[in-house]
Amino acid sequence: MFMDNNEFEKQKNKFITSIEKDPELYKIINSKEHMFIFQKIFENPRNDDEFKREDYFKNISILYNILDTLINKNLIKKITVNDNEMYYTTEYGNNFYKMYDITKNKFKLI
Repeated sequence: MFMDNNEFEKQKNKFITSIEKDPELYKIINSKEHMFIFQKIFENPRNDDEFKREDYFKNISILYNILDTLINKNLIKKITVNDNEMYYTTEYGNNFYKMYDITKNKFKLI
């Protein structure tokens, strides 16, 4: 995605402001596990069974702790559909992830 310097600066400033308002977001973006889950949900809403099948987490309670953290920060939401819990990004989460994606190389957040 092409972006001029002016637009990049706007996105960068919005991103920094978000982190200043809620420093816990900084811990999330510096956690590979949190960002792995957040990115997967950003790309496509999914249920917890899909994460379990990926075998990314040896301890399933870690997965649920991460999901709870993302929910508490209003980055994702959980709904129940046919007895399955589905996770999807909120509007705030979508915007935050896009700002993160735009600025991650500049701040070496990878």
